[in-house]
Amino acid sequence: MTYLEKSVSNESLADAFTTIEESAQKRVKKLLVVCADEGMRESIAQSLGAQDLEIVAVSAGAHALEAMKQQDLDGIVVHQKIEDTSPLQLVDEIQACRPYAPPVILMTSEA
Repeated sequence: MTYLEKSVSNESLADAFTTIEESAQKRVKKLLVVCADEGMRESIAQSLGAQDLEIVAVSAGAHALEAMKQQDLDGIVVHQKIEDTSPLQLVDEIQACRPYAPPVILMTSEA
């Protein structure tokens, strides 16, 4: 949480308002889709696609964890078919990876 001390300079105040303005601006959200089946991955991405949504699609749990480390994600969709781990194990690893993990949706049916 950001705060200002009692006596601040005009420059500090301007910096604070710039930070607030930048955080309030509309931005593209990032969604991670994890599914071993390429066709299903593409179907999920197409179903969820929007102008303000960037979809990062991977096939394996290890790739999902690497993507989490490299970028800020707003949400994760984990399909029941993933390579190298189980969906529940991946969710546990995602939650252990960061103190505030993005929301995770477990997908158990076809798109």
